[in-house]
Amino acid sequence: MDDFFNGYSLGIEVINHVKDSYTKGGVGNSIFYKIVNQTQKRIHIIVRDEFVINEDHAQFGKDYYLIGFLVSDTSIIAGAFKTSGAIFLDSTCGGIKDKSKTGLSITDETNGYDYDPLFILDNDKWQLISCDVKEREKRPEKRTVEAKLKKSIERLEMFEEKLGVKLDNISIKTGAEFNDLSVLGEVYSLSKDTLTKDIVINVNLYSSEGEILGTNKCYISKEKFMGYDTFEITFYNEHISLNTNKIRVYVNLG
Repeated sequence: MDDFFNGYSLGIEVINHVKDSYTKGGVGNSIFYKIVNQTQKRIHIIVRDEFVINEDHAQFGKDYYLIGFLVSDTSIIAGAFKTSGAIFLDSTCGGIKDKSKTGLSITDETNGYDYDPLFILDNDKWQLISCDVKEREKRPEKRTVEAKLKKSIERLEMFEEKLGVKLDNISIKTGAEFNDLSVLGEVYSLSKDTLTKDIVINVNLYSSEGEILGTNKCYISKEKFMGYDTFEITFYNEHISLNTNKIRVYVNLG
């Protein structure tokens, strides 16, 4: 590990690159990045924007992730490391050669830092050229946000009883950047296997001031309902998961 990373929460290095042929696009290189948690606590990281720069100084993004080495959104326990892998096809970037460069962007969400290291291939070894480390606003961990949002769910059970259905196992899923929020759950009949009418499952999101941040719905058809179904209702908006304070889920007629 390069001495540059002494005193930082993360240590980053390029372990290796391997020439191979792939079913999606022919010959290329897999580049492996090692990401070390140098703190004494579990941290949550986001890995993105892997790229290479060829001898003509042209920059190319990855063609796809290396299966089995995807750590785009993950946590690392204290003192441990994880490996990320990306594939760069020769047909895209012209191949990995001496003096080729590679880099990536990593966010340490737990400690609030962005890392942007850049490496160069020198005599078949990857050397660190530079690394920008910028402090960013610390955000809570994804699982903490999801747990808080789950506790904020409010069901209008009287509506469910009137329509003879029950919503159950409602859970929350958010994106890595908190710019999307999904409400998932199950719906089943209380008395029979069919519905007399189409129903709609509605979700409203509220701010801490009680303002509606968003509303969305999904339809359950009486012809297709067999007594049980699942649903997923998603919202897309900047920081929607962080700005939501209450989630109301209810059913009515379609």
